[in-house]
Amino acid sequence: MTVPAITPTSDPEAFPRWIRLVLIVFTLVDTLAGLVDLPNILPDDGHDTSPLTLTQIATGMRLALTPLIAGAALYFAIAGRIRRAIVAMGALLLIWWLSILPSVAIDGLEISGNVAGFTLALHRFVYPLLAVAAIVLAVKNRQLGLAALFVCIPAIVTWLRVLAYAFAVPFEDT
Repeated sequence: MTVPAITPTSDPEAFPRWIRLVLIVFTLVDTLAGLVDLPNILPDDGHDTSPLTLTQIATGMRLALTPLIAGAALYFAIAGRIRRAIVAMGALLLIWWLSILPSVAIDGLEISGNVAGFTLALHRFVYPLLAVAAIVLAVKNRQLGLAALFVCIPAIVTWLRVLAYAFAVPFEDT
């Protein structure tokens, strides 16, 4: 009598359900945000310097690619292809990072000790590293929960900033 060998599978049920649900929520939000931003794809030709034009082109490319890649990530998450959804979300983070590089060349790092400087540091240094780490983990089929967390951290930080602002504004002295 022979015992069948157990091999890794890409069956949707092989992954914890929470990873799939988290990825569906985050990719749905990214897809909808990408569709909302799509009308801003056409650049404003009012700039007379080529570095600003390059920044507009990079932003336009990001705006064009975001709904496509986020939509693919959403499809993969719904279909249960968790690894592919993580890779797509990681690629989306890297595209966002690449789109801000021209502005870094123009304005410098702009890192400061306030919340805006901290956020810029996250966008320019931490999020690309998280994206690469998530892609590597997904390709190697290891720690998929951690990989999913890595690609969701930028959205979580953004949501927390929005909530903090929403709670802070009513208490401002005007």
